[in-house]
Amino acid sequence: GANHLSFRVKAQDFDAFITNLEEHGVKIAFAKKREKSWSLYFYDIDGNKLEMTAWPREDGMPAEALQKMIYDPKTKSWKNY
Repeated sequence: GANHLSFRVKAQDFDAFITNLEEHGVKIAFAKKREKSWSLYFYDIDGNKLEMTAWPREDGMPAEALQKMIYDPKTKSWKNY
């Protein structure tokens, strides 16, 4: 949508980006993995909404990585949905 800025990262780096953001005190608003795309939403220090997205199929991720999952920032873990 028009209410945020999105940028792409390689699917192989997606989880490491989440860890890095959390280690630097960035609050994760929402993260979800789908078969065709993965999205992470967070806010910068000025309150601007940002999205990091990855396209796992295009990045050659194996089939077992293409599960529908949602991230729980409290437990810092992924869960199937």
